[in-house]
Amino acid sequence: MGLEEDLAISPVTSTAIGGLAGVIEVLLQQPLVTWKNAVQDMRPVPLHPRLLYRGVAVNAASIAPINGFQFGANTYLEEWLAARGQLNDTTRTGAATAAGALSGIITGPAELLMIQQQKWGGSLGSRLRDVVGEHGVFALARGTNPAVVREAIFTGAYLGVIPVMTEHMEKAWPVFAERPVAAMATASVLAGVGAAVLTQPFDTVKTRMQANLADPNFRSMSGTFARMWREGGSKTLFRGIIPRAQRVTFAVFILSEAKERLTEMYLKFHPLPASLGHTASDANSSMSHSHARGPGHIDAAAAAAVAYRAAACESASGEV
Repeated sequence: MGLEEDLAISPVTSTAIGGLAGVIEVLLQQPLVTWKNAVQDMRPVPLHPRLLYRGVAVNAASIAPINGFQFGANTYLEEWLAARGQLNDTTRTGAATAAGALSGIITGPAELLMIQQQKWGGSLGSRLRDVVGEHGVFALARGTNPAVVREAIFTGAYLGVIPVMTEHMEKAWPVFAERPVAAMATASVLAGVGAAVLTQPFDTVKTRMQANLADPNFRSMSGTFARMWREGGSKTLFRGIIPRAQRVTFAVFILSEAKERLTEMYLKFHPLPASLGHTASDANSSMSHSHARGPGHIDAAAAAAVAYRAAACESASGEV
């Protein structure tokens, strides 16, 4: 699946696909999240499945709108850039990064409640009441700044770097052209490990801020960085890197692959009108010519794909 298929669906549909992909990823990887949070907060790692999946409901419930927002915002920004002839490999990655940064505003409060529930137990409702009652409503925003930085880099990796890298690998090496899943897996490992290393300090700081609401040393991002550096330098900031690197690497692959498969399923059951097939051919032809000119020159194909979807939506009532 290429960029033209991505842009053949609307931001609303992309949001739904992202939400479902996010839930799939959480259900598969919640034990790694619990392991990582326990290590970062210097708590014993639980081994019972019930404890490993504690907080999975709030995590899944929060990740659906978060990933949905990332997918939908990314599609909207790509269409906006394509309509202005400014969509290329660099701006695609920039659009994904911007979508991730915006989603961090949602991620922060949701993960704070999950971490509080993992640390103290109880229901989601009781944790919410305790946090607001003891620390005030603004405590829910604790850790949002590092969450914004982390989500910007992470989303830039799985919605920007990985698709671009996969496309170039498939064109450069025949072995990947014949095995697109292998190309995506390789890109996911490279981008996932890179994203894990870059975001690890921010994720560790976020966890400490959200797990220690009563401690004044962990109220700000800069103060938490300083406190943790005094505790043990870079070793402290990179605490939990092993489970998190595994989680991030698997996550970027799961989300990228889920996006591919779910988009294919959507286009299979909601085919664009056959009368518009020539426009699709134009988009594909333009895409081929633009790649032949070199990386980054994909504006014409993207614009054709957007026009294709716009025409399809206009002629097919009820098309999303």
